[in-house]
Amino acid sequence: MLDFFLRRKYSYHIYYQKNIEKIAKIVRFCQKKRNIMALTIKQNAALSHLITSGNITETAEYSGVSRETIYQWLELPEFNSRLAAAGKVSLMQLVIGSFDLIDDAMGTVKEAITLKTPLDSDEARTLKIRLSASNELLARVERLSSTLALTARLAEVEEAIKNDG
Repeated sequence: MLDFFLRRKYSYHIYYQKNIEKIAKIVRFCQKKRNIMALTIKQNAALSHLITSGNITETAEYSGVSRETIYQWLELPEFNSRLAAAGKVSLMQLVIGSFDLIDDAMGTVKEAITLKTPLDSDEARTLKIRLSASNELLARVERLSSTLALTARLAEVEEAIKNDG
């Protein structure tokens, strides 16, 4: 009976020892990641301001650092990746926000194409202005879509290069 308890105690000891080692590995990994990925308060403030203003000089003044420091931070992988991610999110929000406008523009084009009765001069002028604005909006959305597609492709290529290198 004593032998049974000793074996059981030993097996629990081995079990806990293995788990403690796994937990220690996880903790060390998280600490390394936190040290690599953590941004300081000033860096976070600079990042927020840079996202909204897009101006290095203003961001440096706002953050209380030099322009050179901002440029150095732009070389940091975590700072740069957060900035890029924010840019992608902003671009996507812009596209999503313009869906209603795109529907309106397409409605204006459809209205002009399916026009059955002649318009008086004021109505014709109004429709011409709306068509011009619709055409401009649709052209910009097309360029924006191309930019998004190129950005996505560039990210894929960068990831492939990173994984190969």
